[in-house]
Amino acid sequence: MTGWASDRLLRVGRYLFALPLGLFGVQHVIYAHSPDLANIPPHIAGSAAAAYVYGVVLLAASVSLVTGWRAKTVAPTFGAVLLLDFLVIHVPRILADIGSGNLRTRGFETLALAATAFVLGAASGATDPVVERPEPRLPAQAGRLLFAACLVQSGVQHFLRFSVIATLVPSWMPARTILAAVAGAGFLTAAVSFGCGRFMRLSGVLLATMFLIFVASVHAPRVAHDLHDGHQWANLLVPVCLSGAALIFAAVFSPP
Repeated sequence: MTGWASDRLLRVGRYLFALPLGLFGVQHVIYAHSPDLANIPPHIAGSAAAAYVYGVVLLAASVSLVTGWRAKTVAPTFGAVLLLDFLVIHVPRILADIGSGNLRTRGFETLALAATAFVLGAASGATDPVVERPEPRLPAQAGRLLFAACLVQSGVQHFLRFSVIATLVPSWMPARTILAAVAGAGFLTAAVSFGCGRFMRLSGVLLATMFLIFVASVHAPRVAHDLHDGHQWANLLVPVCLSGAALIFAAVFSPP
């Protein structure tokens, strides 16, 4: 893949990652007084006032990352805020109920967003983010490893809650249990690739494709069934956001 193609990959990934952040911000404002707020990343606003604050933060981060305005500063700052949220809010929740798959998913989704923001910040600081790979820089390296940890959690979760995951596969698809197993294996394979820093372009593109398949086959029909369900909208936007994250890693951690 040429440097021009990698640059396009990074740009598409940035849009897919950043635009849902802005929509999460809008949701925080709309659902500030609603129980649906608990299902909207980063899953931490416990009051209407906090929801409005997080709404503004998410919108500001989205605008910066989409336009590139001060992204070199905004991206790592946003990542640090999300990492702090994960450590201070999500980790105690997970430890208090270690068997809750929902709590683990919400926590590691937040961590995945933080990891991506660190890498995007490093890429924004390079003159040519594709040629000047951020691997030697500590925040980007940490982001890669944190994202790999999130993929491990997703893969393990698929097998721990295998029967539940299989029910999410649309009924019109054949071999639903096999497809659920393939998805779990896909997460774990990508985790190995990201953790080792090898074949990341291939694994990142394939991971993004899998996320977008989830969007089209699982989440889009549910949103279409009830356009006013904030929970379903959030469920759709999360894999869109993570597909963008996967493309960002694919573009940045690959040779030109």
